Amino acid sequence: PSDGMVRQAGIECVAASEDVSGMLEALATVDLSDLSFWNLIKTVKTFKAYQATPEFKAAQAADTKAGYELAVSFKPDVILHAGFEFAFWASVGEALGVPVLRYDLQPNHPTSEISFFKKEDGALPKCLNKLAFQAFNSQGIAKAQRPRALELRAIAGLSATAHRDGSPLVLPPDLPQMCAMSPSFVPQPTDWPPLKEMVGYWMMPPSTGYQPPQQLTAFLAAGAPPVYIGFGSMKGNPEFCKKLSTMAIAALAHAKMRGILLGGWAGLTAAVLDSSTDDGSRLAEYAAANVLELPSCPHDWLFPRCAAVVHHGGAGTTSVGLRAGKPTIICAVMSDQPWHGSLVAKKKLGLYAGMMSKVTGSSLGELLT
Repeated sequence: PSDGMVRQAGIECVAASEDVSGMLEALATVDLSDLSFWNLIKTVKTFKAYQATPEFKAAQAADTKAGYELAVSFKPDVILHAGFEFAFWASVGEALGVPVLRYDLQPNHPTSEISFFKKEDGALPKCLNKLAFQAFNSQGIAKAQRPRALELRAIAGLSATAHRDGSPLVLPPDLPQMCAMSPSFVPQPTDWPPLKEMVGYWMMPPSTGYQPPQQLTAFLAAGAPPVYIGFGSMKGNPEFCKKLSTMAIAALAHAKMRGILLGGWAGLTAAVLDSSTDDGSRLAEYAAANVLELPSCPHDWLFPRCAAVVHHGGAGTTSVGLRAGKPTIICAVMSDQPWHGSLVAKKKLGLYAGMMSKVTGSSLGELLT
């Protein structure tokens, strides 16, 4: 949860009852990087089962009520919200009579000029790009958002069949939309309509007040710049953690490079290595001499001090890695990550290791050398 960081910046907020880590824990029984037909069916069924739990439904209902009550008390001049829930917030804006803007971290508006961001770049024929965007927005977003938006409209006293101006209800409505990506990385499509715009990556102010722990300062000064390896919010079962940790340390040993493992939700650590085997014992010995483990660290501070950055290819981590000007290697797990990885490689800004299910310590180590 990021509410602590938001409050630290002096911004009033309400922490959501729904915790995305709970969803990732529910999905821990499936390999999210396995895009085979049968595994995708298993993933969808697992996700739907999670959404059907009483805990999820209660959290959604509580967040719907809390979000609306906060907006009413705050009296905003404008509402800026994420694309995956814009039907809900569009109705909040309608209830309060204030303008609403949608933002996305990917170019999520139909276009024939950009490949669909849930697939590797070029995975679909160019003639199907626009159709893929349309299908995702109408089925993957609009249809899924409608029940919660109608719940909000009931709370706010809005009609379930018409807007306040009397026009037939459209959920979600078409809204002004910002794509928080750099047009230097992905140029704005020429076939986008007005009020759809690439506005650049959104960056936090530099971490000028960050004081690195003594062990980090000493590690950086003790040798060549290390390789950063971290997989952010990618969370799975203990086997997933063991697989990623073993792969990361094996890659560093293969490349004979020092490394920093940022634990994150993936829980990267040498502690899960199987030291009962010769390979596991060898990796544990290498990690003890060449790897520093950290629970967290500001990326904008750490990345410029590294030789390369290895990560899952999430929108935020990718943007900070590119900004740091360091070679990027992406090991994708899900969602927009394979799209980011393939684009980074295509634009010669780094390398794409492929989907995590197929990445090994030796294959990643080869990319580091």
